[in-house]
Formats: sequence, structure tokens, C-alpha cells
Amino acid sequence: MYYLYILRGPRNHLYVGIAENPNHRIRRHKSGDGAEFAKRNKTYELVYSEGFSTLREARRREKQIKGWRREKKENLIKFGTPVYTIKDKILDISVNLARVSDWILSENEAKKKRVTQFLYQTKEILTGIDKNEVSSNFQPTLLSFQKEFKKLLSEKDQKNKYDWAETALTWANILQHRSKLI
Repeated sequence: MYYLYILRGPRNHLYVGIAENPNHRIRRHKSGDGAEFAKRNKTYELVYSEGFSTLREARRREKQIKGWRREKKENLIKFGTPVYTIKDKILDISVNLARVSDWILSENEAKKKRVTQFLYQTKEILTGIDKNEVSSNFQPTLLSFQKEFKKLLSEKDQKNKYDWAETALTWANILQHRSKLI
């Protein structure tokens, strides 16, 4: 069994890690062995843990949580699940689009492969948005984006990659700016 854990440091910093034996790992952290967080913060408390049957699942969850904003991590610690508001969903979509617009232009093959992963993650988030969650001020933006996103998905491999990246980045900026209306 593998465990994801979150530690809170004395200045309220959060550290996310994984281990097969969290108690042993935490003792190693306290002795200063491991991440910079542990070397700088000898006093901290375990505030959250989650078990996984495989290392791969634990790493995937660790990576996911490390990508979250602090507020979402705090909700996970407090409630056991992150409170995922409509604004969080829109901002996550915006971040995903900004990443893929950069990655599609990259010469790095690993980044290019992640484009599809992030696009489908964005599609899942978008599919999970209930129109009634969104204020009437934001609904036209959401509807326009849903149509444009379908085109982006279908044209990913056909359209000029610079035009595609520009469209994705434009929508990332629009969604981030317009999320204030939610």
C-alpha cells in the first residue's frame, strides 16, 4: 500500500508527498532527511493522508494535488474532499488551455504527448459543468467556449499549430478574466 500525505509546517506551509510507510517517512523528514521542506521545518504535523494500492496511483494523485491552489488543498484537509466550485472548474480549464497552447508549440515530445491528456481532462471538467451553476452573465461565454472547444478538439492535429495555440491561449485568458462574473 502507498500513501499520499500532506504535512503542515510551522509557518502554515503545506508539503505533499508519498510513501509506502508514512510514519517512517515522517520520522526521516523530522531527522532532516528528504525534501527541502523537511530540512527547513523540523516541526510540522500530518494533516491529511490517503491510501492507494499502487505507486502509480499515489504519484498521479500527488501530482494532481500539487497542482492545486492552496484553497483547494485546505478544503481537502478540512472536508476530506476538495470543494470544487464552478469558479475552480473554469480556472482549471483556463490553466489547462494555457499549458496546452505552450506545449503544442514545444519541441519536447513528452510535452506534446501531454496535450491530448490535458485536452481530455478539460473536456471532462467542461462536461461536468451544470448550466444552472453559472450566473446568467457568464452563460454566453460558457456556451461560446463549449462550441469553440469542440472545434479545438477536432482540429488539434489538422490546424496550423500556431493558430491552434493562439486560439487556446485566447480562450484561457477570456475564461480567467470572465471568471470574475461567476
